[in-house]
Amino acid sequence: MPRHPAMTHATAAADDDRTAARLRTVVLACVLGVIGLALAVAVGLWMHYGTTVFFQVLAAGIAACF
Repeated sequence: MPRHPAMTHATAAADDDRTAARLRTVVLACVLGVIGLALAVAVGLWMHYGTTVFFQVLAAGIAACF
């Protein structure tokens, strides 16, 4: 016996909601990963070069953008 069209549509809508939620989760995880990596690199450079050199390099990089 075939399914009722409304039931099929409701099931498809639920699947779309789950797919959208999963996509949002993956995108958020990627963004947080990139931010975490950038912070880890910044802390590593700070520890390696020291505060003065770190801020001079950072300021020079920002100045080069403008």
